[in-house]
Amino acid sequence: MELEAGLTWQFGIEGPVELGERTAGEALLRKYDLSDTQILDVVLGPGEYLEPKVVRRQEPSNKWPQAWEESLKAYPNPLTTYLKPSETVRPFRVETFEDPEGYAEAMTLILATARLLPGYGFPVALDIVDKYAKVPSWLSKEIGTGHKAVLLRKAFEQDDRRLQEYAIKMLSVSSRDWFFRPKA
Repeated sequence: MELEAGLTWQFGIEGPVELGERTAGEALLRKYDLSDTQILDVVLGPGEYLEPKVVRRQEPSNKWPQAWEESLKAYPNPLTTYLKPSETVRPFRVETFEDPEGYAEAMTLILATARLLPGYGFPVALDIVDKYAKVPSWLSKEIGTGHKAVLLRKAFEQDDRRLQEYAIKMLSVSSRDWFFRPKA
């Protein structure tokens, strides 16, 4: 199962789930290709975040290149959560290698910095770092175009008009669009 769907189950379930319910839920996730962000946008309220969980990012280990095996074993697994800064902004993933002690204080700081850019909802410090990372625009545009094409293709492969309209809406409106960014 993909990381995204796996996180939804890891974060969202308390206690055992009957196999039939889990199978039906996984089928819906595959059918509509829902991401954790889309699901948690409905579940989380403004300022809420999930209890952090350890996510094993370097699995399965049998696919590791042998030359990197020792380095990958030493790499710590991150604590992962999602934070929704406001009603109009989708949740974003927060990962840290820190001990959960003091996690609430760190999340309060991240939330406060995310709310400094109304309508954009991304921590100010990360926004600044992102601007100075200098990812070539041709690369960013190409990747974005590819994602949009895949989304539309998957939506129109379904015979669900609502899904198609939703995909078109998702591509035309974004709370993290470039024009919401503050001017430098």
